[in-house]
Amino acid sequence: MRLKNFSLILAAALVISSAVLGAQAKKEKPATDKAPRMSAPAVSPNPSSVQVQTLDGKTVSLAEIFGGKPTMLVFWASWCPDCKRETPRVKEAFERFAKKGLNLVAVDVARKDPVANVRRYIEENGLKYPVYYDAKGTADKAYDIKWIPTVLLIDRSGKVVSKAPHVDMARIEAFLKKAQVKGRVK
Repeated sequence: MRLKNFSLILAAALVISSAVLGAQAKKEKPATDKAPRMSAPAVSPNPSSVQVQTLDGKTVSLAEIFGGKPTMLVFWASWCPDCKRETPRVKEAFERFAKKGLNLVAVDVARKDPVANVRRYIEENGLKYPVYYDAKGTADKAYDIKWIPTVLLIDRSGKVVSKAPHVDMARIEAFLKKAQVKGRVK
């Protein structure tokens, strides 16, 4: 009888622990699964007319920041859980592709995000790529950002060739190869 009771208790414990682990896995699942489908716009904004701010408050155009180079533009915020999960991949992309000619730029969308929080996030996460602040929401609107993080790949001419809710290393690699075919990568 004891063995039978033990078996029932063990089976019940396994069922309960499976349910608990399943619920935890659902909670930990990245919300990027809920991200809207994204596609590159038919018409890209003119980077010369889109302005953002340095963390010191200086206004600069995206054209100045892009410098005519193939660029990965990441829209994010320090309070965003999906952005936090994506940060290691953005860092990896920077480390892996900057030496291959990719200009990586991050723009904080500035919603509920004081500059002090952005600075702290940069320091705590050891970010080495340039981070700007979209205080007026002009970049956010120009690129029709409805979800963060949003990762854009932008060619030398300023055309958005890819728009996604996450970093895709294979896509970046293909983007850079195509950029090298069309012109020299500095």
